[in-house]
Amino acid sequence: MLQNFKYRINKYRAISYSKNGSSQFEQYNQVPMDVKNSYASGNLGAAYYFIKSTERILLTANTGLYSSVAAGKAITQSAENTSSNFNVAPSINVLHKWLAKNNVTELGAIVNYNYGSSKYRQTNPVNKEKNNQDIYAVAILTGIGKGRLENVTNMQNGL
Repeated sequence: MLQNFKYRINKYRAISYSKNGSSQFEQYNQVPMDVKNSYASGNLGAAYYFIKSTERILLTANTGLYSSVAAGKAITQSAENTSSNFNVAPSINVLHKWLAKNNVTELGAIVNYNYGSSKYRQTNPVNKEKNNQDIYAVAILTGIGKGRLENVTNMQNGL
């Protein structure tokens, strides 16, 4: 039965979305002062996936964009502290395999970027901070080999 099983997706495309949110509020009396804390955050993301699989080509690609925001505040009788954060991270991943007989040659790239910004303000003692961060990552993938292995999970499910 296994030798008769053939699984191939000539073209597969998918889009995925994600979103999350949270908030928190607390108020309590702590001798000698009252304390109020509040915090809210959320994130949103989307990704696109593409697979092309033929006898001679196996191409996998995905791209995504993810972001998050957060803000918080803490109030006491003597001070007020506020903070906020923002982050955005796009990415692109591509892997192209060329197949000839039992040989495989592959070439691919992974490109990621992450931008983050944060602010903090304190009233007693007075303090303000602002930070920005940029992170870049690039990887080039190359390879040669023998054999072909793909969609193993789908083949297992088919059995």
